[in-house]
Amino acid sequence: MLSLANRQIVQLDERGRLSFPQQFRSRMGDELYISQDDRERGFLVVRTEEGYNNNIRKIEAEREAAGDTPEEIEDCVRDFAMMTAIVNPDKNGRLTLPKELKLYAGIDTRENVPKEERGKAVFIGLGDHAEIWEESRLEAYQKRRKEERQTQRKIADAAHAAKMKANTEENQ
Repeated sequence: MLSLANRQIVQLDERGRLSFPQQFRSRMGDELYISQDDRERGFLVVRTEEGYNNNIRKIEAEREAAGDTPEEIEDCVRDFAMMTAIVNPDKNGRLTLPKELKLYAGIDTRENVPKEERGKAVFIGLGDHAEIWEESRLEAYQKRRKEERQTQRKIADAAHAAKMKANTEENQ
C-alpha cells in the first residue's frame, strides 16, 4: 500500500515546471495522474494509475448510491477524466502541468519570469495520493478552516455550558 506523508514547498522554475519531491516520486513512480480536487477547493491531486482507477470506482459508487442513471454516472466519470492529465516527470523530476490544471490551482502560468517573481507550490502527502497547492491559496484555506473550527468549538462550548446550567438548575 502506498503511504505518503510530509509537506514540501517548491518554487516554479523559469519554464513554469515544478520539481516533484523525490520522496513522493520514489513511492509513486514515473506515471502520475493529476486532476482537480473532487470538491472544487482549488488544488490538484496526484495519483498513481491504481489510485486514479480507484477514484473512478469511488465516483461510480457514490453516484449510483445517489440514484444517478448510468448515463449520469458516465457523465461524472467523463468530467473527472477530462480534467486529469497523465504526467511523467523529466529526468530531473520536474513536472510540466497542463495550463488548464495550473489555472485551476492558481499556480503561476507565466513562463520566462525572474526567479523572485515565480510562484511557489506546496506538495502534501496524504496516504495514497499527494496534493499540489499554490502556497498562498493553501495558507488562506488553512486560516479559513481554523476560523471555522474555532466557531464550531465556541458553539459547542456554549451548548455544553447551557446544558450544564440547566442540569444545575434542575437539581436545585
